[in-house]
Amino acid sequence: MFQLIDTALAFAAVMLLLSLLITVVVQLLVSTFGLRGRYLVWAITQLLQRVSPAFATEAGLPKTKVQEADAKAKEKAKQLLSDPLLAPTFNVLTWVLDGVLKRRGRKVGSQRPPTEIKVKDLAQLLGYHDVDVGAAIPAVAPNASKKRILDPDAVDAIEKRIAGWFDTVMAAAGARLKLRTRWITIVGASILAFGFQVDSLAVLDNLSDEQIRLKVIEQIDDINAFYQAQTASEGQDAAGKETVENARKAVDDVLKEINETQAFELHRIESWRDVELTRGKLMTVLLLSLGAPFWYGVLGKLVGFRSAVKPKQEQGGNGNPNP
Repeated sequence: MFQLIDTALAFAAVMLLLSLLITVVVQLLVSTFGLRGRYLVWAITQLLQRVSPAFATEAGLPKTKVQEADAKAKEKAKQLLSDPLLAPTFNVLTWVLDGVLKRRGRKVGSQRPPTEIKVKDLAQLLGYHDVDVGAAIPAVAPNASKKRILDPDAVDAIEKRIAGWFDTVMAAAGARLKLRTRWITIVGASILAFGFQVDSLAVLDNLSDEQIRLKVIEQIDDINAFYQAQTASEGQDAAGKETVENARKAVDDVLKEINETQAFELHRIESWRDVELTRGKLMTVLLLSLGAPFWYGVLGKLVGFRSAVKPKQEQGGNGNPNP
């Protein structure tokens, strides 16, 4: 039984390693394409359409009118989030990709949308940019609407008006981003399984060798450290060069750990015509699609279970009765 636990533990560790490899690539793509910022723009757009009379749409409006209102709200959301007090530093990778795709409205040196915003900061921005959110704004000096940003009561009034929708649209944006990253993860799992011939059944067969199995188990602490490091960096969109360098180093570290496990080897196929659909590779895609957090949780539970079973196993081997 103890051998089965060790095999399951080693297999979970290998799956976590492979999932970390995919996670690094996913984080790089999310950062490069600024997906968090894009979904934040979507969230603020939805909020504006629900709290501001200037961007609201009514049932029965022609499709063209609805599209115009959507575009107007999105443009205002981009304006709010491009405020110099919020926008992070310029990302070289995003600019290069935008140039390749010939996106309009982007300039060299332009700033990206932030990846997050607090409801208080949004309320201040709405007040500063004079966006009508239907709030009961305290009276201010005539022709001095821009100065109401200095009035705490005005900011509080705007914040109360948008607070009801803020958490809802942010949660919806987070769910959409999570779904997008899940699809990227599935694509990455498919490329890893079929493009580099990772067969889960072959991995299990290799782990039947005690030396390989124990070698993987000895690396669990390092694997956990890699996972925690990647989790800590998630959500941080660094500058382009730094993002690539960090991703390259993380990939190199994970590949080094994979080679040291000796549980399997990555073999890149020469042509996609050579791909073979095997049960083991399909199983790899399914298992890796569960994501690194899943395998990290499984690994932790197996480590705890192994620690509880091992003393009993040793007592039984010494001829002592199990409690």
